[in-house]
Amino acid sequence: MLSWLFKKRGAAAAPKGPAPPSTAQKTAASAQQAAQQAAQQAAQQAARAAQAKADTQARQRDDALAQWQPRLQAALGDDAALLQAAIATPLLQIKLAAVQALEGEHALRQAEREFRQHDRRVHRIAKQRLEAAVALRDARVRAESLIDAAATLLAQPQIPLNHLVALDRDWQALGPALLDAAQRGRFADLRASLDDALRQRIELQQRVQRWTHDATQALAAWRAAGGPASPAAGAN
Repeated sequence: MLSWLFKKRGAAAAPKGPAPPSTAQKTAASAQQAAQQAAQQAAQQAARAAQAKADTQARQRDDALAQWQPRLQAALGDDAALLQAAIATPLLQIKLAAVQALEGEHALRQAEREFRQHDRRVHRIAKQRLEAAVALRDARVRAESLIDAAATLLAQPQIPLNHLVALDRDWQALGPALLDAAQRGRFADLRASLDDALRQRIELQQRVQRWTHDATQALAAWRAAGGPASPAAGAN
């Protein structure tokens, strides 16, 4: 009897285990799981939509390129057609290619003005090519002036060395890459002729100096040998 009582009290004093989850807790867990699943599904749907949009845009770009590339090829060599293509096309790739293919200063100036307020990359290319075209024109105009100066110098009876040095310095300052082959050839021919003329004139001057020196020595020797000191002395 006593043992039974002690067992009952011991069982009553033993700690209780964790209580089973309530209905509210089960409902919250289910709701959280459902929210996570919904978020995953939404993310997957968004990723699929973004991929589909990217695929559509890629197809559209490919279709546009297929339409514009032949037009660009057909416009090569025609600045007016290239400029029109650069303005009309929605494709940056075609705009850049068209502006890079422009050759004339007038067309490049138009492109620089056209894209100044938008399409900054296209405007930058147009501005760079315009500056290069202006530099090319200025260099070739200056080259013609130096070629004329070389021809004038060659025609002079005397060739001042300081003028020749200045001519070489100014020509090198132009940058040979900016000049066409014809200009480089003409200047090279004139410069070679100047060197030949200068060498011939220096040689002639040296010969004259030797002749003068030899004549002076001969006259002095003749006088020392008993010749008249002057024509007047010989007359007396």
